[in-house]
Amino acid sequence: ENHPNYATSLNNLSGLYFKLGDTNNAIEVTTKAMNIYKQVLGENHPYYATALGNLAKYYAGLRDYSKAVEIGIKAMNIQKQTLGENHPDYAATLYSLANYYNDLGNYSKAVEIGTQAMNIRKKTLGENHPDYANSLSNLAQYYSNLGEYGKAIEIGTQAMNIRKKTLGENH
Repeated sequence: ENHPNYATSLNNLSGLYFKLGDTNNAIEVTTKAMNIYKQVLGENHPYYATALGNLAKYYAGLRDYSKAVEIGIKAMNIQKQTLGENHPDYAATLYSLANYYNDLGNYSKAVEIGTQAMNIRKKTLGENHPDYANSLSNLAQYYSNLGEYGKAIEIGTQAMNIRKKTLGENH
């Protein structure tokens, strides 16, 4: 029970609980996984950061966005240190964090962090990748929430054009 692979199984199981709508059980199981990672691998390990990211998502599922932001920032800092600022997992964590800020109504912070995630995806995946288009689409939503509709339309149109080119018009 103190092996990282066991913790990974727990972490995966927590995701299933979350999909079933059992968020409290998901939090409990992820916390067990985090404790194993912390004990065996330390707090500055990517696996620990992944478990933190899952925990943040579960709190967001409970609409506790402040807690999700707090935990998401911890995951982001660990990933930045251990994986670097150009890693896809780091970009995904930024994206999640931007969404939590958006849900809190802090749209300017969502734009700031969403822009970081978008730039990483642009650099690492290229401008014709669906994940880059997703980042643009989310950024457009954040700008719309800020009331910057012209910017939102510009970025949203760019996302649409990428999707049209890469996925086709019937996707």
